[in-house]
Amino acid sequence: MISYVDNNNLSMLEEFLSGQNNIYSCRISCLLKSYGLGYDFAGFHIQTDEAGNVTAAFGKYYSDMTVCLTESSDIDELSEFLSVCGFSSLLCGAVLPIGGSFDSGMIMELKKPVPQKALPDGMRFDTAPPLRDVWTLLKSCEGRDFEVPEYEDFLIDMSHKLRHGTARCIAVQSGQEITASSMTVSESDDCAIIGAVASQKAHRRIGIGSACVTRLCSELRNRTVFIMRDENKNESFYNSLGFENRERFYIYKGKGKII
Repeated sequence: MISYVDNNNLSMLEEFLSGQNNIYSCRISCLLKSYGLGYDFAGFHIQTDEAGNVTAAFGKYYSDMTVCLTESSDIDELSEFLSVCGFSSLLCGAVLPIGGSFDSGMIMELKKPVPQKALPDGMRFDTAPPLRDVWTLLKSCEGRDFEVPEYEDFLIDMSHKLRHGTARCIAVQSGQEITASSMTVSESDDCAIIGAVASQKAHRRIGIGSACVTRLCSELRNRTVFIMRDENKNESFYNSLGFENRERFYIYKGKGKII
């Protein structure tokens, strides 16, 4: 059975998420901690079996859906639910019988942290960079496989997460210019997902991207740290920083009426 999460069954969702250790539980936990149950654009569902045990959890931010599955999940039920309620994107850890197209990539987990890498002379870290400057850098790196939200959407969500301690951002500055950045796009009590790693074209291959990631990882020692990479991209880069392949993820494109 799939149920909407409210104050009556919130503890069931929280207990379920605390027992998981993956990017899906991290994203849903981050959404819950950041926005709670008080916003129309953020919603949560749980799937339970006949004994009342939670077998799957759903988190929705506007029309973007994250699903945390288990071996006990009723795939047919949740696929029907997802097809009916609709989504613009859906992230999960399995191929679902919902039709439509999907992209697939690899989740990597930090297994062997490397020492924090030094920056070249004349550069420094900024642990509270202006978000507009970070967005401008990310936008300059945008391509077919790397899409950046509109500035207002990025600013509102990132600012909210920073205030609630569910994200952080580090940049490298050369003078007054941001030349590289990395951030946690989701944080929970146990896990973190690093994303939006970017550097200016003119400052690549000098180690500032690696320095940004290792600096961020050094602040996440008590958490399981993940990254999500595109198929056949950046594996050697993240291997050099102590990450190892863990499992595959799937992102489905929009399907059905969004309710």
